[in-house]
Amino acid sequence: MKSKSWLTPLVIFLAIIGIGFALTSHTTVIVNGQPLDGMEKALAGFAGPLLAVLFIVVGLALGALAFIGASLVFLGIFAFFFVSLAFMVAPSLLPWVLGILALVWILRKKDKPRSRH
Repeated sequence: MKSKSWLTPLVIFLAIIGIGFALTSHTTVIVNGQPLDGMEKALAGFAGPLLAVLFIVVGLALGALAFIGASLVFLGIFAFFFVSLAFMVAPSLLPWVLGILALVWILRKKDKPRSRH
């Protein structure tokens, strides 16, 4: 498994940006009716960029999964369409294809259980 060596510098970079923006800004952060100042204000300012990056990464991952799922559905539809079209054009291929599939089914290798060493 690859090391996640990029994660620590990213969090540090976001912390520097968030704390820097929060310490130099003239905005007031109010939590439970009490204004925050100093390091509390900086840490509250750090949470925004951190959550933004987290939401972007999760959104991109969900988008990738949606595209993968859609592509598999389209791949199945196209495969079914072209195989059925091939059998309509040359119906004499059907016994050969079914024979090859039966041979593969008979000669397939069984999955061996893996040892836990």
